[in-house]
Amino acid sequence: MDYEALTLYGVAPAKELYKNERRSITEAVDFSVRFLPYLRRNAETTTLSLRPSSLFPVLASKLTTLGTDTPLITTWHEVWLDYWDEYLGRLAPFGKGVERLTAKMPHHPIAISSVTANRLTEIVPNGIDVKQIETTRPAEDGFDVLYAGRLIEHKNVDLLLEAFDRVAETDPDITLSLIDNGPERDALERQAQTLDLADRVTMLGFLEEYNDAHMRASDISETCRAPAGPM
Repeated sequence: MDYEALTLYGVAPAKELYKNERRSITEAVDFSVRFLPYLRRNAETTTLSLRPSSLFPVLASKLTTLGTDTPLITTWHEVWLDYWDEYLGRLAPFGKGVERLTAKMPHHPIAISSVTANRLTEIVPNGIDVKQIETTRPAEDGFDVLYAGRLIEHKNVDLLLEAFDRVAETDPDITLSLIDNGPERDALERQAQTLDLADRVTMLGFLEEYNDAHMRASDISETCRAPAGPM
């Protein structure tokens, strides 16, 4: 499948990303195993965007490219270290070991924050398509406050709902929307229904086609790709 300047390949069947409110390890391992044959046949340059939940395919890619001229470029969004203890419990040593091994193997790492860069090499901000943002028309049915990101416990979207309910009492027209899905969606929907101004909160779910129209229309927006760990 071609998308703008990219060619997209499906290398594994779709599976649930979450199991018991945690990213599925088996899904990541299965993807890694299926990804390797394609990588061996086709990769000349491999670029990967790295989060702790994607350590397994990155580690597999490094093992594949060792001893070759194929550069492996990884964008590190976060490094968990001791947060693995909270995230995986008794399996934390496994996560820590994979993270440490992945970081030490030869590659070209890029960090997007100073905290991550302390453990890696250089600071590079997330890229944005400025032209797309500037030319996108604001959505006609936009919202004053907008959150776009996975609905996961550590992102504290419940606090956003509480804060919005207080602020909304002072403004008769202010509205809020949450974009995307996640394991906390049901709980957040229930919480939203208990708010005094529940009718001003809209949960749009996952948007199949990405654009910045809702952000252009909002006064306050947050694209929450923040780390799950203590950063």
